[in-house]
Amino acid sequence: MQSRILFFGHGVPQHDPALAGRSVRNVTREHHVFAPNSRVAPFIEPFMDGFVRSFLAGLENGAYDGAAAIVFWRQGPGALHAYRYAMELRRLGLLPRGPRLVLWNHVTEDGAAQAMFNARATAQMLAALPEAKGDTVQAPPATPQAIAGKGPRLALAGEPLGNDVVQTVLARQGVLVLDLQADDAPQGDLSSLLAQHRVETLFWQVDVHDDLHGWRMPEIRDTCARVGVRFVDLGFLPRWPALHDVPQVPA
Repeated sequence: MQSRILFFGHGVPQHDPALAGRSVRNVTREHHVFAPNSRVAPFIEPFMDGFVRSFLAGLENGAYDGAAAIVFWRQGPGALHAYRYAMELRRLGLLPRGPRLVLWNHVTEDGAAQAMFNARATAQMLAALPEAKGDTVQAPPATPQAIAGKGPRLALAGEPLGNDVVQTVLARQGVLVLDLQADDAPQGDLSSLLAQHRVETLFWQVDVHDDLHGWRMPEIRDTCARVGVRFVDLGFLPRWPALHDVPQVPA
């Protein structure tokens, strides 16, 4: 069996020092669809998070069979749903055995208590993983590049996206200086981030079945109004949008 560890969960800290020396891959935004004869699809509600649905399709289709384990980051939106559905569907015999499924409850807040909690949770996660023998060292996170281009300074917020189509559309209108739905999005107070990046317009989008992110929209809209940043709602977009899915961006 290969020793690669897969991760599911937006923002999963896959470069945590505790994982050094292991071969890892983040599969959260990979796109998979259920086969016509799927035994799992009838159990998936139409309002299921698109990334969770895609993950479960990949699990049934054998897309992750070469991995030693799949680690679900508890704090990632939708990750707990993915873990629970996968475990229950396996229990019912509707999913193949496949890789070991492991839940990792790792918080991002700083502090002595949080550090103690993370140390215990990470030790439990590592104990559940197969031996690391034969693993290759994971690549370090990419170094952010300075943003080039001219035009209005833009931000993107809302639900995570599985491709960069929306970013491509926005790049025609200005410079995307703050992508708040990216896995490497900066953390902190929104008004401070908008000021730090000198954002002029923030664009918002979610999926039509979203129940994880949309509740934040009124607060983000009000924050933009308070600090003088234009707020534009792109409406409902699929998680893997095509160019024709993105409405014409208002000038």
